Amino acid sequence: MTLKKDQRPPSPRRQVAQFLAVFFGLWAVLWAIPYMSGRLPFGVKALCPVTASWLGNVLSLLGFDATVNGVFVSFGTAGLEIIGECTGYTAMALFFSVVVAYPSPLKKKLLGLAIGIPLILVFNLLRLVVMTYVLAYRPQYFDVAHLYFWQVALIVFVVAMVVFWIEKLVGREKTVSVSS
Repeated sequence: MTLKKDQRPPSPRRQVAQFLAVFFGLWAVLWAIPYMSGRLPFGVKALCPVTASWLGNVLSLLGFDATVNGVFVSFGTAGLEIIGECTGYTAMALFFSVVVAYPSPLKKKLLGLAIGIPLILVFNLLRLVVMTYVLAYRPQYFDVAHLYFWQVALIVFVVAMVVFWIEKLVGREKTVSVSS
């Protein structure tokens, strides 16, 4: 951060308040308001069949006899319906909101988004593939794996990516000691 000679940096309280205002504002627009109003957030409806197609392709590569029909992925006697929550959109919206709200240069934000959003999509696809295996071979564990394990895993993944982005890509401001 470059400051003019007579300019003081914003107080930590002000920086936190700014971050929270931008974060919650973005989060509300991207997810909370549309979700609470019963509508899918922007882009989610289009992402459902795309996610189903990706899942079907990966399952076929892994030897499953997978067929995709819109948002439905069938394999053997089982299948999955890809709904908005299955697309990774929530995790991407959360990551996007944090990165945009965090006080850092635009170039670092764009780099974080360019790396983070595709990684979330890949992680989400891995989640869906594992859920397919669970449904195909251990269906009695599907609800526990789906509702508990993978929900937590996705949150932990997003938090880890935010921490990595801040620590490795943004870096911390170096403090300069001033002698008197």
